[in-house]
Amino acid sequence: MADKTFSSVKPRKVFFDHHGNNGDYVSLLLLLSSKNVELVGVTVTPAGCLLVDGIEATVKILDYCGKTTVPVGKGVVQGSNPFPYDNRAGPKVISALPQLIHLSLNKRQLKEERAEDVIIKTLLASEEKVTFIITGPSSNLASALEKNPKIKEKIEEVVLIGGALGRPGNVHQYNHDASAEWNFYWDPISSRKVIRSGLPITLFPLGSAEACPADLSFLKQLAKQRAFDLSDLACQILAPTLTVAGGKFQHLMGDVLGAAYVVIDKLVATRKVEVDVDVEAPSEGRIFESQGSKHWINVASEINVDVFRQNYLEILKKNIKKIDLSGHSSTRKRKVYYDHDGNNDDIISLQLVLSMENIELVGVSVTPADCLLDDGLEATLRLLSVYGKTNIPVAKGKIAGPNPFPYSWRVNAKIMNGMPLLVNQKINKDQVVKEPAEDLIIKVLKDAKEPITVLLTGPCTNLAAALDKCPEIKKNIEEVVLMGGAVDVGGNVDQYNHDGSAEWNIFWDPVAAHKVFTSGLEITAFSLDSTNNVPVNFEFLKKLADQKEYSASYLASMLWAPTVKNIPSADYTYFMWDVLAVAYLGCDKLCTFRKVELDVEVNPPSEGKTFKSPGSGHWVNVADNVNVDGFFRYYFAQLRNELKFDEE
Repeated sequence: MADKTFSSVKPRKVFFDHHGNNGDYVSLLLLLSSKNVELVGVTVTPAGCLLVDGIEATVKILDYCGKTTVPVGKGVVQGSNPFPYDNRAGPKVISALPQLIHLSLNKRQLKEERAEDVIIKTLLASEEKVTFIITGPSSNLASALEKNPKIKEKIEEVVLIGGALGRPGNVHQYNHDASAEWNFYWDPISSRKVIRSGLPITLFPLGSAEACPADLSFLKQLAKQRAFDLSDLACQILAPTLTVAGGKFQHLMGDVLGAAYVVIDKLVATRKVEVDVDVEAPSEGRIFESQGSKHWINVASEINVDVFRQNYLEILKKNIKKIDLSGHSSTRKRKVYYDHDGNNDDIISLQLVLSMENIELVGVSVTPADCLLDDGLEATLRLLSVYGKTNIPVAKGKIAGPNPFPYSWRVNAKIMNGMPLLVNQKINKDQVVKEPAEDLIIKVLKDAKEPITVLLTGPCTNLAAALDKCPEIKKNIEEVVLMGGAVDVGGNVDQYNHDGSAEWNIFWDPVAAHKVFTSGLEITAFSLDSTNNVPVNFEFLKKLADQKEYSASYLASMLWAPTVKNIPSADYTYFMWDVLAVAYLGCDKLCTFRKVELDVEVNPPSEGKTFKSPGSGHWVNVADNVNVDGFFRYYFAQLRNELKFDEE
C-alpha cells in the first residue's frame, strides 16, 4: 500500500442521492457526523425502497441529527427493471426504531418539486461546487442534467456506487446474463447518460466493497460503542442486513464507501479507465471498459480496509442528546416450560416471561417453524443470558412440520441477534442439551415435584411428540397455554390449494395440533379471535419508545421494530399473537373465556382449521373479550426495569 496514492479528505459541500437501502441510511449518518461535510440536499429514488417509506426514514434521520433545513426531494422516475419487492421494506423498519418512531414527518423540508428540480435548484444556488454522491441508480441526476445541462458547472465530482467492472454482477433475472449490478441495471439508460456526461466521476464498483461486508463481526464492534447515539442507531439499521448473508447475495458496505470516501482520509486508491454502459438485453446495465470512448472515470482499485473500519467507528462516536403508568396485579405462581418457534413475538414473549416475578421458567425449546433453528436458538440464549438465566435447559426441536412458514419470515431472528443490545451478549452454549426437544419436555415433566404449565407460542409439534413417547407425563401438566387457531374468525394462511381457514401455528403441523387438542389436557387457547384485538401499530411502538430509558423497554423496542414491515400490509398484518397468550400468565383480568369443544382438520383444503366439534368432549378454554387497556398497562409496566448485559 505504501507506494500507492490514496484519496485525501477536504472540506466539501455534498448532495446525497440514495434509494433507501439500509446502507444508504448509514451513509447518511456518516455524512451528518463528519466535520468536513456540509450536506446541502438529499433525494430519494424509489428503487431499493417504497418511496413514501424511504422519504420518511430520510427525514426522520435528518431531524434526529438536527438537520431540519436540509431539502429533501422525491424521485419519481421509475427504472425499467424493478428491484425485488422483498428488498424494499427496509426504511419502514428504520422509521420504527425507538430513536425515530416518535419523530413526525417534517413536511417543511420535504419539497413538492420532483427530485431533479430540487437538484437543479440546490446546485444553481450554491456559490461553491458540490460533490454529488449517488448510492442508488443515477436516474435523478440524469434527469437533472437533461433538464438543465448548466448544472454540470456546479458539480465538483460525482461519486457513484454501482456497476460490475470486469467481474460478474449481482443481477440474477430471467433473460439476463448476470453481468450487471443492480444500481446500473435498474435504469441502464440513466447510468449511461451520467457515465457519458464528461463529469469527474469516481466509481466504487461491486468488487471494491467485498473487503467490507456488513457482517456480524463488524456489528459487534459497532455495538460495543452503543453508548454513542449514532453508533447505536447505525447498528440497529445494519442488523437487518444479516438476513442476506450467504447465497447469491451478501450485504456489503458499498453504499457506505461512497460517503466514507469524502470523510475518511487515505481510504481508496483509484485507476483511470475508459468505460461505457450497455443498455440492451441480455447485458442491460453492464459497465465495461471501452477504449477510445473517452468516457474516462476513476475506478476504486484498492480499499484501505483497516483505515475504513477504524475511522468509520470513530466518526460514529457521537451523541445527539420516567413514565409512571398505573400499577398492575400479578396472578398466582407457576412453573412454566416454554416451547416457541423463534420469531420476533416469540423472543419478545420470552422477555415478558422472564420479567414475571410469579413465573419460574424450568425449560425452553425452539421449534424450527417461524425461524431458522440456529438463529432462533441463539436469540433465545442471548435473551436468557441478559436476564441471568444461563442454567435453564434449552433444547432444539428437530421435527419439521409438513407446511413450512415462508422463508422471508424465518430470517427475523438474524436481525434480532444483530441488534446492539444483543449482538455482543455472552451466551452459555452448555445450557443447550443434546437430546431433542420432546425428550427435554419428558425429562422436565417427569422430574417435576409439582404440576407444570406448558406454554406453546409456536406449533404443537414438540409437546405432541413428547406425549406420543411418554403418555404418563400428562399427569404432571397443570395446563397447556397456547397461541393458535381461529374459531369464529378467518385464518391467516394464504397458500395455494388452501381455503384460508387455518392459523399458521396449527397449519404448520396439523396432526400434532390434533393430538394436543384431543389429549384431554386442560388447554387455554389464544386464537386469532382474541389476538386480532391487539395489532402491532405505531401508537404502541411510540409508547414503548417513550420509556426507552429503561433498558428492558429499549431492548423490546428494538425487537419489535422489524415487524413494521407488516403495519399494515396488503396481505398480512403483525399482531401480538404470542405476547397476549404469555400475558395471561401474569396479568389479572386480561380477558374472558368460553368453553368450546374443538378439533383440528388434518386434510386439505382446510388443513389446520380449528373447528367446533359438539359432543367430542375435547373442551378448550378459548380467550375472548380482551381487556386491551389492561393488557398494555401490564406490558409497559413489566418493561420498566434495567437489565445487565455481559458482553463478549
